[in-house]
Amino acid sequence: YDATGNGSGYYDSAMNPGMGPAADLSALRFEVIAPDCPLDLTTEGYSMMLDGAGATTTFGGSYYVNSAEDTVTPTVKVRFDAEDGTWTTLAPRKYTLKYEKETGEGSWEDYTGDTFGVDESGTATYRVSATGKESLYYTGTIGPVEFNVIKKHKVTFDTCGGSNIDPQFVIPGEKAAEPEAPTKDNSFFDGWYADEDLTEPFNFDTDINEDITIYAKWKDAITLTVGVYDKTNSKSGQGGTYTFNNEDMTHTIAKHMVPLGSEVTLVAAPADGYRFEGWTLGRVTGSDDEMRIQPIDGDPVNTEASMKFEAGPVYAGYAICAVFRETSDTPPEINISSLQVQVPDVRQSDRIVTAGDSINISVKITDNGSVKKALAWFLHDHKAVSEEDESHLAVKKVSLSRQDNDIWTGVLKIDSDTETGEWNLGYVEADDDNNNHAAFYNSASYYEEDFSPYADLSEYDFSVEKSYTITFDSNGGTEIPSQIVIAGRKAAKPADPSREGWYFEQWYSDENLTNTY
Repeated sequence: YDATGNGSGYYDSAMNPGMGPAADLSALRFEVIAPDCPLDLTTEGYSMMLDGAGATTTFGGSYYVNSAEDTVTPTVKVRFDAEDGTWTTLAPRKYTLKYEKETGEGSWEDYTGDTFGVDESGTATYRVSATGKESLYYTGTIGPVEFNVIKKHKVTFDTCGGSNIDPQFVIPGEKAAEPEAPTKDNSFFDGWYADEDLTEPFNFDTDINEDITIYAKWKDAITLTVGVYDKTNSKSGQGGTYTFNNEDMTHTIAKHMVPLGSEVTLVAAPADGYRFEGWTLGRVTGSDDEMRIQPIDGDPVNTEASMKFEAGPVYAGYAICAVFRETSDTPPEINISSLQVQVPDVRQSDRIVTAGDSINISVKITDNGSVKKALAWFLHDHKAVSEEDESHLAVKKVSLSRQDNDIWTGVLKIDSDTETGEWNLGYVEADDDNNNHAAFYNSASYYEEDFSPYADLSEYDFSVEKSYTITFDSNGGTEIPSQIVIAGRKAAKPADPSREGWYFEQWYSDENLTNTY
């Protein structure tokens, strides 16, 4: 500096490049700029947030703790939102926070510390305000912002000797989530209960407003092993699937734990190319990951695909086996010729013929070794259907005689209208033509306790109905073919006949043409 005041010299200055100072002072330069936020915290656009949760200057929200000993530490931020949509968070060094705790309705006291807990009531309310630091040229106070600390309610799961279930901490007024069922050796979980005596089932739709304990109920259990077996190829786990207690999931072999004495429903479903033969007891070999099932030789305990039974100790140590065979094991070709369906609206499974018809029957059986009974059609007495009533007398029986090449043939002649009714294909004793007992799959008309039919022949049943012939006399007009109509049904109106020089008026039911038809 020129002491006379006439001038001064600066390093890196274009004004006096010839005057060099004794030292380089350029590093001591600084720049004065306008602040990012207004210096007055009461300026419109300032707000206070707790933990960035969108709190406003009037309320900061709630914090939850799991126990009375737990505390929370909110993060307080002061933010300025500019008119152009941008915002800036004010540095914490530019303001001082003040906390207060509510001591009564409308009463507050200063609170020191940065952790916040609950009172004996399980809740506490605090508020915080921010005042600008004048040493940094900030002034004004924003706030206060209130916030609550609330203790959650503890839901304890007493499994009563079962596997451990972690407790849940639930916000007051909200609901507990139902946990996965616990497990217990040789026991079946039977639900959660609200009382220790296990008399009141717990409803998980209940609002939780206090600490509670809920209790697990158990029943004695039995583990059932169920599997499928391909008898044609002697392979476990093949031939079909089953469902257990109407579940959506299908299985080939699995273990199922159920309450002892409960009702169990099994439904077998054959795979393509297989048929279901029956349910039987079996043995299990291999580990749980590689179980194999083998049926015990003997007659099936049930031949219905859907089986219900009581889960009892009798099944301990055994497996329940669904046995399937390839369809090539069954008589696949049963052909009925000259059998006409007279009326198109009958059930698809019905075959309707009329009195006076002859039905030529040809049946091919490819596996003679499995057919222990002779085949015949029966017109039976529908009134005798119970297992106890053995008077299942056939009104008429038409036997089939065996020809060459596994062909069985016969002729069914419908002699009179008295032979109307349901005809069923079934098995009879081959050496007793007078034996009127027969067994039919899916038929309640005949019952034979010790005989399980080899194939489901119900699709070959047919009906014989009484019929009438309607003749159309056109009185000199064009010929109209007659119609055969099943009793109780309607004739089809034919096309009008024609006659040269005449106009067709109407059909009449009497020769004198007085009663219109």
